[in-house]
Amino acid sequence: MVRLRKLQKTQRSMSPSVSVAYIRSKRDLEEYEPIEGVTISYENDNPMHIDLIIRPTEGFYANGEFKFTCDITEEFPNKSPEFKCLNKIYHPNIDLEGHVCLNILRNDWKPTLSLQLVFAVS
Repeated sequence: MVRLRKLQKTQRSMSPSVSVAYIRSKRDLEEYEPIEGVTISYENDNPMHIDLIIRPTEGFYANGEFKFTCDITEEFPNKSPEFKCLNKIYHPNIDLEGHVCLNILRNDWKPTLSLQLVFAVS
């Protein structure tokens, strides 16, 4: 009996623990439906860091290519993902350091919102 308990403890310590944020972001990315002008990429073993390329087809920024990163913290989905623009750009929703400032990423964030919705709004 003691040997069985010891074996169970070693098996628990050997199995990697996966966070809720990891599971949720992985699921959101698997359910992602492509959006015109938005390309996402991430490593299968790390869905917590996502690279986005946005190519607007109309408006002032038409035909431009803008690169963003999306970092998902361990508090996701209770805390919103953090977006940062890697290009130097003048836009009212992007601060001087490139942080994206949208209500949906701050005060209006709800755990029920998906990454699909955030990518569409960005």
